[in-house]
Amino acid sequence: MSITGYFMAAHENRQPVLIGMAMTDDLFIMVFSTTDKLREFMTAIDTSFDRIQVIMDGSDFIRSVEEANRNDGRPYELRIGADPYLHENGNWRYTEIFGEGN
Repeated sequence: MSITGYFMAAHENRQPVLIGMAMTDDLFIMVFSTTDKLREFMTAIDTSFDRIQVIMDGSDFIRSVEEANRNDGRPYELRIGADPYLHENGNWRYTEIFGEGN
């Protein structure tokens, strides 16, 4: 799945908004195929953001997240989720994005 051209919520300093999800200590960068989906999700989880950024090269973006996970020494990993939606069972569902070889 290509995320080139997808949108993500960011802070004023252009850093992505990190989202905590149930049942994991990892944090997610959620990416969206439309700005409407992004706004709906951020409103639903009551999380503010300063800007919307376009992912110009999805492969480079995925590599940068993977590199950050290898080099930052955090007790959690950053993960990428695409187009989250609220399932009828009340849980958030999304497509997790992995780099090559994962």
